[in-house]
Amino acid sequence: HLLPMGFIHLAFRGGGSLSDKNQLGLAKLFAQVLNEGTKELGAVGFAQLLEQKAISLNVDTSTEDLQITLEFLKEYEDEAIMHLKELLKSPNFTQNALEKVKTQMLAALLQKESDFDYLAKLTLKQELFANTPLANAALGTKESLQKIKLDDLKQQFAKVFELNKLVVVLGGDLKIDQTLKRLDNALNFLPQGKAYEEPYFETSAKMGEKILYKDTEQAFVYFGAPFKIKDLKQDLAKSKVMMFVLGGGFGSRLMEKIRVQEGLAYSVYIRSNFSKVAHFASGYLQTKLSTQAKSVA
Repeated sequence: HLLPMGFIHLAFRGGGSLSDKNQLGLAKLFAQVLNEGTKELGAVGFAQLLEQKAISLNVDTSTEDLQITLEFLKEYEDEAIMHLKELLKSPNFTQNALEKVKTQMLAALLQKESDFDYLAKLTLKQELFANTPLANAALGTKESLQKIKLDDLKQQFAKVFELNKLVVVLGGDLKIDQTLKRLDNALNFLPQGKAYEEPYFETSAKMGEKILYKDTEQAFVYFGAPFKIKDLKQDLAKSKVMMFVLGGGFGSRLMEKIRVQEGLAYSVYIRSNFSKVAHFASGYLQTKLSTQAKSVA
């Protein structure tokens, strides 16, 4: 290896925003509190401890998973994994840390209120996946965040951190067997738990249009539809090529028709979205308010 560095990625299946249920924003808030260091050292003290050895430790969520990313110089592999254990053994579940993260997320929500691109995208998800967890914003709402308490974080910890839900990805200048043994020793205090049962959500085929009126001179248009394929291995490449030709950027049919020939939009694209929880196609265009209706038509 040219660089003597190591990379460990831990994904705890089921720890993402799909698990929020009636506590919207809980998974995101939980992950951010884990970034506040240990109860003993706090955010600053724990960050300084990592910085001394050039170790990076970050926790985040996706739709399905809670993800921990650990990066380090090869010579500090033991220390990096030890600090990971310290974090999980004694996370900073304190009222101060909780209120700090709540304030940050509430500020982010306030900023999103004037992010019209974000609002249009979220509205599309609410139309395509109405009455399912996919329709919810990972950030939650002002009301839902205010209701989250320390006990909710502790319950989330017990629900998420189970070894049978863990997926490990290693990279860099590592000896895999030795690294896995170190991880096993560090995480063996966690319960085995149950394997993650993956949900699947059908995309709504109902035709419709929803318009949000905001104080802006631009129209942010998102559109989508079901696009399910039975065999990903056999048909995924074909679908990618089809979407590239249809709306993959300059030279695509949508771009040539809507931007080049008609001059209606600054940009337009469409792409397929395939995950284990949903299959659908979605696209986007941005144009002037005066040409919105014609662009959509």
